[in-house]
Amino acid sequence: FFETFFCMACSLKVYVTSGSLGEPGERVATNLARQFPSVEVKVQVFSHLLDEDGLPSVVQEVASEKGMIVNTLVKSSMRYRLNQLAEEHNVPYVDMIDTFMKTMEKELGKPPVEIPGLYRDTANERYQLSKAMKYAVDHDEGARPEEWRLADALILGLPSTGKTMLCAFLGTMGYKVANYTVRPGTPLPDTFEDIPRHRVFGLIMTPEALTQHRTRCLRSTIDADVLKRQGSLLDPHGLNEFNPVSPISGVEPTEYTAPPAIQQEVAFCLDLYQKLEITKLDITKESATSIASEIVHLLGKFLKSASSSFELADVPTVEVDEEGKSDDSGEEPLGLSFSRSSFRRYNPVKNDFNSSFKESMAPPRGNTLYL
Repeated sequence: FFETFFCMACSLKVYVTSGSLGEPGERVATNLARQFPSVEVKVQVFSHLLDEDGLPSVVQEVASEKGMIVNTLVKSSMRYRLNQLAEEHNVPYVDMIDTFMKTMEKELGKPPVEIPGLYRDTANERYQLSKAMKYAVDHDEGARPEEWRLADALILGLPSTGKTMLCAFLGTMGYKVANYTVRPGTPLPDTFEDIPRHRVFGLIMTPEALTQHRTRCLRSTIDADVLKRQGSLLDPHGLNEFNPVSPISGVEPTEYTAPPAIQQEVAFCLDLYQKLEITKLDITKESATSIASEIVHLLGKFLKSASSSFELADVPTVEVDEEGKSDDSGEEPLGLSFSRSSFRRYNPVKNDFNSSFKESMAPPRGNTLYL
């Protein structure tokens, strides 16, 4: 329906109806409109529609503009009336709420309260997001390891495996994530022992993919003038006609892109992850969004298992208020999304799971997840 309607004209006006501000509906409509880049789509919100009296004028305006209605009204009587009016005026109508609400009512066996505007405080949510993103910046490449205990997750990986980008993306989702570059001969900081293993993820790539990726990185970051100033050293591994200095501190130029050296690095990583008993994520062919989704899924799965498997007396409880703050530490619980969940038994600041609990929830040895 959407595709057929959009192709009938070079522009379209989409009107979002809401009993509150209408921001969620506007955001969804705008994002979906981007799926039709050749069409000019304008999104307008009719906000604070609290009774049926204002609906006829809304539908009349939409009809006169030959637009379509995207409904987000939570009151069932208003949704029904709006649908009627849209049919009478032959206005395209999409209800984003009705099917979802009815299904939830059926599954829960309880009717919805139908009160508009019951969503998380936007200002507080943005504040939490900004804190998560700042945490990713402040704890990039192993910085401030003494604060890893406050992280929702810790990412390990070889140089040039996308750790920074992944942490930044998870930060936009409200998760505080640190990363650390592992290298042969360099031990992990002592503070690593304070991090529960279920919150540590090791990135891995095939040697061939990592070689190609590092070569592309060098080609895109070092210009011809820099290469000339460094001298015309012939590159035995095919990087143009020069062999630039590696951007990785302490690594010789030939080691950074040399296949034998990279094979040794990957083998070292696999052995390290095996010894640490952490979850390995094969990122050879996956995007940052896919990897981030899998990490969030695994963290959430752990919390769900923890909540269902242990009595309240087994694990110390942290009281959390509506803004997601802990009474005993002042720090937020695991991630912005986790702060919305009902799993409150794990203290993310003090890591108060006992050793048997950690062992029971640790991933299997050598477990690799191909995303």
